[in-house]
Amino acid sequence: MPVNGLLLNFARGAFDDVEILSQLKSIEEVTVGELVGDSLPVVVEVDSPQQSKMIHRMLEGLDNVVSVDVIFASVD
Repeated sequence: MPVNGLLLNFARGAFDDVEILSQLKSIEEVTVGELVGDSLPVVVEVDSPQQSKMIHRMLEGLDNVVSVDVIFASVD
């Protein structure tokens, strides 16, 4: 089961916690960490590498996300 530790980086001061957290919490495979500055750590646990890529692309498309950094990736 692939597990990815990601860091969502938002445009400076543009993090809308109500909207973004609502979107993230609706994704069963995503666990949300605590916001640090303009960055939000998340963990993605999925069944396949393809599903991992799909969720990564979806996270990149969230409003005000300027980048998604991969901090940890496991494909066991």
